[in-house]
Amino acid sequence: MITVNRSHKAAGRRLIYTNKNGLLEIPSGPSWLFRKKLPFTSPLLATVLREPFRARSQLEDESIYSFFSRRLSKEVADYVVDPFCRGVYAGSAHALSIRSCFSSLHGYERNHGSLIKGMLMSKNAHESNNALVRRAKDEKWMLFTFRGGLETLAIALGDALTKNGVKVHMNAPCTGVKFTGNGAQVFAGGSVHNVDRVVSTLRSDVLADVLEDQSEMSKHLRDIPHVTAGVVNLEYSGDVLPSEYSQAFGYLVPSHQASKILGVVFDSSVFPEHSREDMNTSTRLTGLELSLQIWSTPTLMY
Repeated sequence: MITVNRSHKAAGRRLIYTNKNGLLEIPSGPSWLFRKKLPFTSPLLATVLREPFRARSQLEDESIYSFFSRRLSKEVADYVVDPFCRGVYAGSAHALSIRSCFSSLHGYERNHGSLIKGMLMSKNAHESNNALVRRAKDEKWMLFTFRGGLETLAIALGDALTKNGVKVHMNAPCTGVKFTGNGAQVFAGGSVHNVDRVVSTLRSDVLADVLEDQSEMSKHLRDIPHVTAGVVNLEYSGDVLPSEYSQAFGYLVPSHQASKILGVVFDSSVFPEHSREDMNTSTRLTGLELSLQIWSTPTLMY
């Protein structure tokens, strides 16, 4: 396992891209509270101090963008929250649910009337007894990966399941599920499996096809919107990043800025162990529509 703690400069330094000012660092420490730094028009201290006194919403749910605009400021929503949602969900903060995506923050406002109050009162509410979680907390991990890549996790999970007597059927796509009085029948790989319960990790529209006989459930599943992100891995010879950005995690692009990509991760800066000698690697993220344009027109990559 490769771990990166909070003292790692590149891991903690996050950037955004704006058409007017290029790459800009986003808040990462107390200095942002007292100094005016682009893209913000004023120090963030006033924004933080006003938050506990904001009126709580009576809505059961709202968009992530609406929530942070209301509790903090439009600038924070535009330049921090919006690009974060694009990087994590490849989706729009204007469409994503605060209750679904950030249930703890939604709960802080509902239960305590403030994000800051909620964080302070819930600081030790979720202590874990897991040894790995305790180690990560003690060593102040910020990121981690595996020396053999993320497939290491999938392989380890498969091995653990097999050792515990779980049958894993490979290359056997599920084509249907029929619920019975005391369980379900799963149709996969030309066979029928009688099971007590079904747990699905299929995308909602694919699951709708599998549950075609369950017309009401299928309809609701088809109504769930989804997006597909494109990932392009690049490798360059030598140091290609400007020196002032060589120690950074990467950058994301807010949705109100014109760009053909969602963002870029500077892989070599954070996990140099995964890069070949004298080579620099990065990962570019795009939405599906942009992915198709880029892959069909390689010059758009640059």
